[in-house]
This record gives sequence, structure tokens and C-alpha cells, in this order.
Amino acid sequence: MSKSQQALANFDSIVRVTLVVLIAFASMAFDAQGITVDAPLQSHGPVLIVGNAGFTPANGVVSGTGTPSDPYVIEGWDFDLGSLVVCRLPCGVLTVENTTANLVIEGVRFTGSESNARAGIYLHNVTDASILNSLVSPKQNLQLGYQFGEPGFLISNSSRIIVQGNGLTGGGVDVHGSKNVTISRNSFFSAGGVGLGSSSRVLIYHNNFYDFFQSAPLDTTLGDNQWDDGYPAGGNYWGTPRPYYVNASPGPYTDNCSGPRQDICTGPDGISDISYCAISAGYNCTNVDRYPLMRPYGFAPHIVPPIWSDLHQSLNITSVASNSIVVTWPTPNTPDVIFSNVTSEVVSYRIYLGSQEHDIYGPIPCFGNGTLVGTVSSTSNRFVVEGLNSSTHYVLWVEAVDSSDNVACLSGAATTVAVWQQYWYVIAGAAIGGVFTLLLLGYQLKRKRGGKRAPVFKEELQHLTR
Repeated sequence: MSKSQQALANFDSIVRVTLVVLIAFASMAFDAQGITVDAPLQSHGPVLIVGNAGFTPANGVVSGTGTPSDPYVIEGWDFDLGSLVVCRLPCGVLTVENTTANLVIEGVRFTGSESNARAGIYLHNVTDASILNSLVSPKQNLQLGYQFGEPGFLISNSSRIIVQGNGLTGGGVDVHGSKNVTISRNSFFSAGGVGLGSSSRVLIYHNNFYDFFQSAPLDTTLGDNQWDDGYPAGGNYWGTPRPYYVNASPGPYTDNCSGPRQDICTGPDGISDISYCAISAGYNCTNVDRYPLMRPYGFAPHIVPPIWSDLHQSLNITSVASNSIVVTWPTPNTPDVIFSNVTSEVVSYRIYLGSQEHDIYGPIPCFGNGTLVGTVSSTSNRFVVEGLNSSTHYVLWVEAVDSSDNVACLSGAATTVAVWQQYWYVIAGAAIGGVFTLLLLGYQLKRKRGGKRAPVFKEELQHLTR
């Protein structure tokens, strides 16, 4: 083989090795997850019913004629608390005014973020209505309850109203200027509880008040309202899931006695030996739950979301490329001990993507203007967000969703890298390989022409490649 042929063979070998290295670097790829979306209830826009003539299918009525035996029924709808509501304040996403026909609102849900409304449901000048087995679960907590801000349910100037079996997170029930109202078997989590003002004959019993702080219902009525159903039926459960049920330790009250006066101390009866004071204006104890329950009452709608152990924990950004971001997250706790008869296991995770910091206000709960980019099962704690722009800042958050569609959230942010940054090793390798190849080729050509300067060139080559 001639020297020129040998040089060309060496050059070909160098090129082949360089290409193999570059292909190995470039073959790095990222996996993607599937996307699924489910919605158990049918969505409905804001509803405004004024007068009995407003009970129509267009306003969500699914059955009934408005009589006591056949009431109008609004059922099975999913309302967005962020929907634009056009009505005179105060108003709700579902507003009913000036009606006398019998009405049942049952099995509806109110979710979403910032609300233009004062309430999920607003009843004004309504007679004979019931709100049953419904859920208010805003992603942004409303300022509710006794503050008369934006309750989950607002009842004003109404009579013969029943509120029963509902779950409210970040929301409460306000009753103002009303009479003959019964509020029972509801559960309030991180909410304002029940607020009363200028109302009479309101019976409040067998409700579960959960909160991170002490519930403080306000009663400015100083009238004949009652916070329990007598003995032995009992009153309400006043407690917090932390630390009471997390570690199954004894409750905040003692239960060693029984009887209407709790003075028969031969054993417990499930009712606290100490009454609970419903705080009124001026903090004068004018309304008392005489028989507070030691445990949550009966079946309660599951409204407690999954809980990450560290409320300040962030979403893990494990890999950032020019067009993708890989996120991972820990498995949250599921507080089954809150409701022993309700499963609260995480069933899926929803991954959202935004573009600016103000797209997210979390970390718990999350809400914002991002886009749902994927849903994965509870067995996965990793997701790859692809199709991104390089050198762009993104905000991401993951919602842990339990079997009752309660959510907890972790958030994070990352900036995708420039293309040259992602493949710097390829560019650098190609540059070094190119320089080395040119030098070697020049060396071979000079040797072919006579080799007089070969020793000098060899020294230069050794110097450059040190």
C-alpha cells in the first residue's frame, strides 16, 4: 500500500470513529406519557332563575313540576366557579330568586379558580328549597363563612330551607335574614363553617367542621337558633385533621360521662363532657353546642385532599433540554383516617404547563391559567413535557387527584436551554475531531511531498494535542 493510500485509509478510520461517537451522543432520547381526560359530571354554565317561570331545562332543571311530592330537580351538573356571572350582587354561579315552588338541588359540584360570584349557590327570597349531597371545592379558597365574604352557599331572606349532606372546602354556609333553616350532615374542610345573621329558628346539628384552625361560626342573631339536636342525638363535630386524626390521638374534649347534663360518669357516650361555644358578636357565648360529638358524624362526603408531607415542597425538575422538561414528584399522603368509610387513595396525576410566574399561585392548592398537558396513573411519578421552545421559561405544576376528585398540588419552574447548550458536547467533539483530522491530513500530505518538514510538523502536532 502506498503512503498516499495509507494516509487516506487512516483518514477514513478517523472519520468513521468520529461519526460513531457523534451518533452515540445524538441518539439520546426522552420518553413521553399518554394523555387521558375524564369528567364524571356534565358541565353547565352559570344559572340565574328569577321566579317560578325560570325553572326550565335550559336552567339545569332535569325533572319535576314544583309540587311538594314532585319538586323541581337540578341535578348532575358541574359548575365552574370561575364562570362569568352577570347579575346584581350578591349572586352565585347558581342563583335562585323570588320563587315559591318546591326545589331540590342535588348532586352538583362547584370547582374552579377565581370566582366572579359571591357564592356557589345563592338563594334569595326562596321558599321550600333543599341543597343536598353537593360539593364546593374551589382551587382557590374563597373567603367565606362568618366573614360574609363569598360563601359556598348563601341564603338570604328565605324560609323552609334544608342544607344537608354537602361537602365544602374553602367555603361555608351563610344564612342572613332567614328563618326555618336546617343545616345538617355537612362537612366543612378549611372553611368558614356556618355564619348566621338576623336569622331565627335555624337548626345546626350533625355537621363535621374540619379546619387547620379552630372553626368560629358567627351568630349575630341572638335568637332561637340551635346548634345541637338535644340529647342523645347530639350536636356537631368540631375538630382538626392535624394532629387529631393523623396520629389517632384522643380528641380535644374528654368523654367520661353521659346523660343530658353529662354528669353520669360511668362511661362514655360519644358526646363531649364539655360544651362548645359558638362565638357571637363581641365574643359573648350566646349560642352553645351543648353536645359536641367526639367523632365525625356518620357518612361524610370525602372532601379532604391528598397531603404532601411538606407544604413548601416543590416539584422536582430532573432534566431540562432545549425542547423538553422532565418532572418527578413524591407520592402524597392520603388521609384515610379522616373518614374511615371513604377511600382517599390517589388515582391519577394531572400535569399542567404555563409560561409565566403568575400562571400559578400555589403550592397548595394550585390554580392558574396553564394548559393540561397530560394525565398519568397513580403508579407513575414522572412525566416528560415535550414540544417546548428553547431558551423559554415555563411554569409547571402537578395535581394529585384522589377518588373523589379532590386535588393537592406541587409546582415548579424551569427554563429550557438553547440548542447549542444541549448539544455542546457534540459541537465540541465535532470541532476537536475536525481540527485533529485536518492536522493529520496535512501531516500525511507533507510527508507525501517529501517529508522534509515532517519532524518539525510532528513536534507541532504533539504540542497542539497535549
